[in-house]
Amino acid sequence: MSGKDKPVSEAIVELTIDQQVKRAQAIEDINASSFVQQDFKSSRSWGKTKHEVPSDGSNNVELEASVVQTSVTVDDSWKNNPEKLVHPQLSINLDKKKEQWKEKLASMRKQLLDP
Repeated sequence: MSGKDKPVSEAIVELTIDQQVKRAQAIEDINASSFVQQDFKSSRSWGKTKHEVPSDGSNNVELEASVVQTSVTVDDSWKNNPEKLVHPQLSINLDKKKEQWKEKLASMRKQLLDP
């Protein structure tokens, strides 16, 4: 297991004496009544990896010479038939919608009551 995978208690055991002393002093300073909050700056370099650039200028990426051609067809049939813009369920009469809901609700109740 690496240091990242270990529980906190095991990670503390691996600290050097000097690191343990600094940690204890920092805890005492924080617990002191005269403690004043300060700006924090991390000493870790997370995500700051250096990537090596090849000296010959190549990027070691191979590309195929073939080009894929695609054709895009646009469906503009709604221009000739504007009713296609709205789904038919949105134009149903309110009374018809209520009846459909009552039927659906009745079937759901029946399913719950019948084992």
